[in-house]
Order: sequence, then structure tokens, then C-alpha cells
Amino acid sequence: MPLKCESLWTGSCVINDRLYVAGLGCNEINAQQLGFAQVYDPKQNNWNSISQMSNTMAPTFDGFVHDGTWFLKGYASEVEVMWQAYKPETTWSPVDNVMVSGCHDGVFKVSLNGQLYTLEYLRPDGEIDSWDIWRLNIYNRATDSWKELMECKLYGGHSVAAVVPLKGEICILYKNMAMNFIDVSGLHVREYIAGEVLENDIVCSHVLEV
Repeated sequence: MPLKCESLWTGSCVINDRLYVAGLGCNEINAQQLGFAQVYDPKQNNWNSISQMSNTMAPTFDGFVHDGTWFLKGYASEVEVMWQAYKPETTWSPVDNVMVSGCHDGVFKVSLNGQLYTLEYLRPDGEIDSWDIWRLNIYNRATDSWKELMECKLYGGHSVAAVVPLKGEICILYKNMAMNFIDVSGLHVREYIAGEVLENDIVCSHVLEV
């Protein structure tokens, strides 16, 4: 079932098996731009409107979900960038704190076991080609501050496709489907699974200890 309006700039996330979409849409009658926010329930196979954003904005790709709340970044004007937060069944609210300021462009965000982490590229590794140095940070809600946890050696930074939680670890997925895993409890890179592209099909091959 399609959205109830034509979308122009949107952000999306999944919370509790429901798909949330918000951003700027277009009125089909007079092509007027308007803000919208909707949720899709796969069990009912329908879209329903939720509360509108506190400020209409065009979302970027920097949104993330943490502790059951959707944090969405966007342009309220050509020069004004802002964050808004939405928790299901409530209303949107502007956010301006150290947590979201640490989630700047180019930083991967991942929520794992109630903690928010960022993974950011630092520099190429000077010893091994195709490997780079990254920094893992954690957010402390009590002090509203970010703390560096470790620097780690990962596969080439420009090929990272996604950073996601997986079975209690942080999984770094590369464009060729290779993977790294960061064990946050022991603060080490547990393993590297190499990916290969064969005849346009992507497969995973061997596992190497790093």
C-alpha cells in the first residue's frame, strides 16, 4: 500500500516492527510542499498519520534509532540544520545536545544493548594497504558527553556500506559483503570475514583472525 502523499525528501526507520517515514511531501492538487509523518503497520497493511514534526524539514541520511526513539536530522531552511526526536505514540521535539552533535556527517551510529556508539574514520593504516584506522566512541547520558573507547584497524574506510548491531557485537558491513565484528565488551576486533564478487554474485568466503 503506497504512502498517503507523494514524498520528496524523507527519512525512515523501523521501531517495534513498524516502518516510520517522515519528511517533505507534495500536495497532488497544487504541488505545494508540506510536512508529513506516517507509520506503516505490516499486520494491518495500511499507513496511518502520526504527529507532525515540530518544525517542517527535509531529512538527511543521518537519522538513527536509540532507546526506542527516532532521531532525525534535516534542513529546516537552506542554512538551518536541526535534529528532531520522535518516540512512538508521542510527539516530535527538537534536540540540541552533545549526543546529536557527536553524530555529525560521515560518522556511523549504532545502538547496542542500550548504549549509543559512533564509529568514525581517522586515517589510512601506514603498514598494510587497504586497511584504515577507525575510532569507536560511546555516549554517556549522565554527563552528556562522548568518550573514546578504542582505535581499531578495519578494512578500507571508503568501502563501508553499513554499521549495525548483530548478536551483541558491532558489525561493519562492506560493499563487497565482507564483514568485521567489534566485541564492545572486550574492546577488540573479533574477526574479519572476507567477501568476494564472482560473476556478479556476492559471496562470503573465509574467516581470518585480526
